[in-house]
Amino acid sequence: MIELQPIGSVCRVDENGVFVNESSLERVHPTFRPVVEDLTERIADGFGDMIHSVYLRGSLPRGLGVEGISDIDLLVVTHQPWTDVTKSRLQALDTGSHPLINGVEFAVCTLNELLEPQRFHLISFMIKVYGVHLYGQNLQPVLPDFRPDAELARDHIASISDQIVLAVNDLKGNEDPDDVMDCCTWIMKLIIRCGMAFVIEEERTYTRDLYPAYQLFSSHYPEKEMEMRQAVEYAINPVRDPEEVIRFLNGFGDWMVTEAERWLVVHREEQDQ
Repeated sequence: MIELQPIGSVCRVDENGVFVNESSLERVHPTFRPVVEDLTERIADGFGDMIHSVYLRGSLPRGLGVEGISDIDLLVVTHQPWTDVTKSRLQALDTGSHPLINGVEFAVCTLNELLEPQRFHLISFMIKVYGVHLYGQNLQPVLPDFRPDAELARDHIASISDQIVLAVNDLKGNEDPDDVMDCCTWIMKLIIRCGMAFVIEEERTYTRDLYPAYQLFSSHYPEKEMEMRQAVEYAINPVRDPEEVIRFLNGFGDWMVTEAERWLVVHREEQDQ
């Protein structure tokens, strides 16, 4: 069991209130660099002409990698939409020969989606604020600046209801312990980050790290501190019992959905004024 520790940080903003990207390849510990380089080379060899660019995000480029626990989080920008078969080929790449890494996570999106000026895109945000360029043409200089505002918060908050419903449906009658644990970790991270989104405007900052997100949420919702702490515990130590997770989602999850709906109504009214 992993012990809950006060690990993580919030994004720094500059004098104009714009997020500063503090990730870099230099901050990737030398232990992990060969793994990142090997995976980048295999992606380039197998998908080169189909890919616009690739970026590393997560704990490694912030110098927070933990041997055997950290995974490699990659953002892949493609020239055209990929088929499910092509995405499966990418997902099949692993780091089995590198036991220091606990797997690879990919997020894939097209160049046109990222450059659409009329909508916020989380991958665009992640590239600009958290990403490190690994391959292809670097988009970071041309992407817009981001601030801790309602637009960023809304992207996390607007989808939480559908995500909780999806998680409950996936958990009902699920007899695969590994799948239950994966779902538990996934939905708890979304809940914690949604909680962070509730207070982005007040705190004027943002974090994807679980512990500081839990702390910031709890400072504004002290009556829900115990439930959010439990969500963090479930995220880092997922359980195998689907009914236990469903009970939590039917309780604290329902409260999150109600609060998300309240937040959306308030900010819709603010937009209309």
